[in-house]
Amino acid sequence: MDPLPAEAAAAMAEQDDAAADWVRLIYNDPRGEATAWFIDRGWTGEHVYLNDYIRDLGHTPAAEQSLISLVTVVRP
Repeated sequence: MDPLPAEAAAAMAEQDDAAADWVRLIYNDPRGEATAWFIDRGWTGEHVYLNDYIRDLGHTPAAEQSLISLVTVVRP
């Protein structure tokens, strides 16, 4: 299941180049790390895997390793 309907993504991508770049970040399959995309464009950013984030909060994550990561970016 796509997080954004294909029609909506296509409409956004047609609006301008920035929207087209942003739409390419929406995915369910493994791809390049989103933080690197922002850093390459002058933003600062970091990512942390969900289980590491949960541990940093002082909680015990699920036994399984999560491939989910949280991304924080700051525009210059």
